[in-house]
Amino acid sequence: MDHHPPLPNSPTSWPSFCSQPLASGDDSHSAEELRQALLRTTLELESTRFIAHEELRRLEAHAHHLSHLLDLASRERDEARLHAHTLLLLLDHRHRPAPASSSSEDESSPAAAAAAVAEEEMEAAARKRGLPEKGRLLEAVMRAGPLLQTLMLAGPLPEWRHPPPAMQGFEIPPVVMNAGGRRSRKGSPELDSENKVSF
Repeated sequence: MDHHPPLPNSPTSWPSFCSQPLASGDDSHSAEELRQALLRTTLELESTRFIAHEELRRLEAHAHHLSHLLDLASRERDEARLHAHTLLLLLDHRHRPAPASSSSEDESSPAAAAAAVAEEEMEAAARKRGLPEKGRLLEAVMRAGPLLQTLMLAGPLPEWRHPPPAMQGFEIPPVVMNAGGRRSRKGSPELDSENKVSF
């Protein structure tokens, strides 16, 4: 049905008819549609924002998990590298040939260990004292008496690593104690003068 009022018979009454407002029902219907459309758009926007936020949280958790796995792999790599280095050192130590001057039995015996300790003590004492002065070799040997006794009790003397050259015709003159308690070598002028007997 047409709700509009009937057209007037007179043309002079047409302007007043055109200036009449539309019905209020059409305005309320269009405003309700706009409100519904705005609500749907707002809900879609909130849903999209929530989905994006959840996706971001999922990606951050995945990145954190990957970082943790990378740390574990790096730690296992370092431990494996250290273990391999230790095994290589052990294999190198086991396959290293023994020195020709001593056998494995000599190295494991207590006498060899004591001789090695005595050799170290002797080398340390030699480095500390240095070479004896000229003419004081016998005094240095007498002073080293306790060390020599310790070496004799410890076992056989260690072998020379670099033996000194052989000396021929060298002889230490015997020491003679005179009446004054002074030591002198045989053949010295001091001893000959004291042993002279006047008739």
